[in-house]
Amino acid sequence: MKEFDAKQLEAWANILANWADQLPLRHVYMLDRPRTRDGVDCLGLAIEFGPPERLDGWTRWIQQHDTYFGDIQASLGISIILYADKTDSAWQSIRVAAQNSILTVRKVHVVRAT
Repeated sequence: MKEFDAKQLEAWANILANWADQLPLRHVYMLDRPRTRDGVDCLGLAIEFGPPERLDGWTRWIQQHDTYFGDIQASLGISIILYADKTDSAWQSIRVAAQNSILTVRKVHVVRAT
């Protein structure tokens, strides 16, 4: 897969927005092109955490993390690569791309992958 289809990106952004609304996240950046891990195309997600508004949000985050986001991957129908560590080298280009999101659905911003 060389690029994701625009309709698929929009569908994924809506699924992710519903998921992110339940978690203590400020922003979720979804990359518009596949990332590859072990020869498999994956959806790249970068996550910025928000303030701990509710304890149940953190509980849900921990449960998702412990299963490597199995529920959201099943809902999306694609494996994910998660960039949650701000020291990851990918964050510099994600921050630049986030200034011009292709699509925004609540907390989810679709950005151009470099």
